[in-house]
Amino acid sequence: MIRKITLSASTSFERDDNSIKTISPDEIETFRSMMEIVGHNTAQVINGFAHINKNLSWLFMSYYRPENRLLKEQVFHADFMSFDAKRKLFFVINDDLKLFEGKLLKDTKEEFFRVMRHRNMLAHGDFNAKSVKGKLFIEVSYYSGGHKKMTLDDERWEKIKQSHSFLSKQINLFHLVVRHPHMKDELHEQFD
Repeated sequence: MIRKITLSASTSFERDDNSIKTISPDEIETFRSMMEIVGHNTAQVINGFAHINKNLSWLFMSYYRPENRLLKEQVFHADFMSFDAKRKLFFVINDDLKLFEGKLLKDTKEEFFRVMRHRNMLAHGDFNAKSVKGKLFIEVSYYSGGHKKMTLDDERWEKIKQSHSFLSKQINLFHLVVRHPHMKDELHEQFD
């Protein structure tokens, strides 16, 4: 069993006037509580990303129907096939099947990038306590085509959740059409 530890080290954070302030033990406890939530939510995002990644692999196997075990294991389920490569292959299949068009196609492409950015931001970013007008919040600093920062508040977590839900739904419906082409028109109505 692993137990939690508590360190009595001083912690500081940046205030809204860009000055640094040492925070009190109560603020440290608030920060720790917030970071527990961030840790839980980050794990959810990373697990959700892995689930989407796996669903893409299953979609490809349904579309290409490889009989070769090596192809299944070494290409579609392999680590060397990046999420970005899977994203591109997804749209190659879409070009063939013509399931996503117009706004839905644009939205799906954007959500692929959002989900990938959120996963990378949370997996590799640096988390900091910030104070604006006396309110403590968590900010993540990350690199995505340049250095960026994002506030992790309830509104942001909801947007992250919506991106994941949208993309998961589209991939699952897409997979159903690949497996049951005769249902294309019926399922197409559910895409947006």
